[in-house]
Amino acid sequence: MNHNRYNAKALVNKGNCLYARGELEGARQLYHEAMGAEADCLEAMYNLAVASKRLGDHGTALNLFEKLHAIIPHSTEVVWQIADAFDSSGQSRAAMKWFKILSARVPTDPGVLARLGSVHLKEEDETQAFHYHQESFRYLPANMDVISWLGAYFVKNEMYEKAVAYFERAAQIAPGEVKWRLMVASCHRRSGDYQLAHDIYRAIHDEYPQNIECLRYLVHICDDLGKKDAVHEYVVKLRKAERAVDVPPPEQHGGDGGHVPAEHAGAQGGRNDPPGESAYQQAMVAAAAKASRPAASVNAAAKATRATHDDDLFADDDLDDTLLPS
Repeated sequence: MNHNRYNAKALVNKGNCLYARGELEGARQLYHEAMGAEADCLEAMYNLAVASKRLGDHGTALNLFEKLHAIIPHSTEVVWQIADAFDSSGQSRAAMKWFKILSARVPTDPGVLARLGSVHLKEEDETQAFHYHQESFRYLPANMDVISWLGAYFVKNEMYEKAVAYFERAAQIAPGEVKWRLMVASCHRRSGDYQLAHDIYRAIHDEYPQNIECLRYLVHICDDLGKKDAVHEYVVKLRKAERAVDVPPPEQHGGDGGHVPAEHAGAQGGRNDPPGESAYQQAMVAAAAKASRPAASVNAAAKATRATHDDDLFADDDLDDTLLPS
């Protein structure tokens, strides 16, 4: 640039350096200068559009991308940017149109298919959202976002056996993430196979003895199975684990109105709230009451509470990326 202040390529490259450093306004100014020096500099136009989109100026970005599309209509990168800019600005129908154009050109791209699924979901077309997520999974069966969405979809529709297949795959891909194995166990519990769910929770507890969420589910499942001694054992372990990490007991959470489902714990700073506050409290009460009763006695109040409250990992919230626990 010292040699030639109007060298478009030098201006673009310096702009790229500023962009990489996060100085988007400075980068955008240099891209403008490059376009002034060389009106048909496609790199400057494309990068100016990208920088504008990053800065939230979607109108300018779309205008530039559409000009680029007129010049280089076969560029899949430009088509993707147009679709993404429409989606980012909340224009779902326009985004859907451009993602479909892009999908026609690259029909096996799992990322494009997944985005189509997300856009259809915004338009409340869950059938098409499921179709595109499933197609994305078919071409790339290792995308955790797609896998978790499909698993949650089947849970929402009470098709637990199908959900298990996706959560088991997630557990294979990320064996260090205990939440996927908890989801598998919860699916088995929801489908009525309490013994299998209990065995999975036990295996998780053996590997992660301080996992509070697993201990809470063990309290529930042992109560369901009438294992009085085991309930007491896990309640003791649970209280010890909660004290170790300074987790307040459920009674201090402010009642059901202040309860944050386990699915949303990640968005709340990692709170370990019970998976159904009333049911959890009932299990704790039952553990103390059962100590003086025959093993065959069943806490009917706790059973009734669990029948009316979702005390599992899943909730009836809208299907989105916060459905699963973090």
